[in-house]
Amino acid sequence: MVVWSIVLAVLVAAFVLIHVLVLPKAFLRTDFGRLPVTGRGVKSVDGESGPSMVYEPDIKAAKYIKQYVLSERGGKKFLLCKIDEKIKYIDFDIAVFDRDGNTVKILNVKEIISRQGFTEVCELPEETSFVTLSLNEVNGQKKGRGLHGEISPKNLAWYLSLSAVADLLGVVFAKICLTQMFGGIYSESFFISGKDWLYTFLIAAGAVAFNLLTASIYVLWKSGKFKGEDKNAKL
Repeated sequence: MVVWSIVLAVLVAAFVLIHVLVLPKAFLRTDFGRLPVTGRGVKSVDGESGPSMVYEPDIKAAKYIKQYVLSERGGKKFLLCKIDEKIKYIDFDIAVFDRDGNTVKILNVKEIISRQGFTEVCELPEETSFVTLSLNEVNGQKKGRGLHGEISPKNLAWYLSLSAVADLLGVVFAKICLTQMFGGIYSESFFISGKDWLYTFLIAAGAVAFNLLTASIYVLWKSGKFKGEDKNAKL
C-alpha cells in the first residue's frame, strides 16, 4: 500500500504540473503577431551618457503625445514621452520591436502625471530597437481599445487535445492506484468490472469538460482583456 501511495502522490504532482505549468506555457502563449510599426524618427542625439532618438507618434496619438524619446544608458533602454500639458492622467500601450521588426513585448502604462508635460521614464526590454505607442485613455476619456494579443487556434487545439489525453490517463492510473491500495482481494474484480470502468470514464469525461471550460475562460480573458505587462514603475 505504501508503494502505491507514493505512486499516486507522484501521479497527482505530475498531473498538476502538466496542467498548471507545462501545457499552458507551451501552448497558451499570447501572440501579438507582427503589429504595424508607426512613429517617425525626427532627430538623433549623441549625449555623454548615451545615444537617444526623438520620434513623433502617428496622427492618432499626436494630439496628446507630442514626441517620445528612446535612449540607451548603461546598456539599458528607456522611453520618455512629451505630452500635452493639460493631461493629468494617461493610459497607453507600448509595442516593443526588435531590430528585425518582431514584437518583443507589449507594455501597458497607466500614469497620474506628476511632472507637467512629461511622463515618467519607463525602462524597456534590452532587445528594444523601436516602439509603437497606442493611446487608450486620457483624463478619464477613452481614446482606443489598446493592443490585444490572441492565442492561435492551432496552439489551442494542441492544448485541449493533450490536456484531454492527460486527464484520461490521469484518471485511469489514479483508479489503478486506488484499486491496489484499497481493493484487497477484490482488486481483480474491479479491473474487469465493466460498470466500474464506465464510472471511471465518466469521471474522466467530467475532468475533460471542466478543463475545456476553464481553458475557454482563460483564452477569452487573455485574448480579450489582457493587453500586456503593466509597466508603471518610476525610475
